[in-house]
Amino acid sequence: MSPSACLPSPQLYPHNYAIIATMRVQIYFFAQSREIVGDTQRSFDLAEGADVAHLLARLLQQYPDLQHLDIRVAVNSEYAENSQILHDGDEVAIIPPISGG
Repeated sequence: MSPSACLPSPQLYPHNYAIIATMRVQIYFFAQSREIVGDTQRSFDLAEGADVAHLLARLLQQYPDLQHLDIRVAVNSEYAENSQILHDGDEVAIIPPISGG
């Protein structure tokens, strides 16, 4: 049997939709980020293999005022770099700068 024989018939998918695996992460917002978003937490669906930078780009697209904050990100209670890959079920904290004296 040829490899192409295992593929679904084009008639089954007439619009040529791509099937993309997704994951869901839980985002927690603190301080000014919570005020901008208007909530303490939100769930986000992302493409499988997305990293922190991809998530931040999505957040900035949806909440442009976040760009005025110097945001730190923690994934599962550990500070994360923008290149860190996210996984289904991860908990992501958006942490703006904390001032005080």
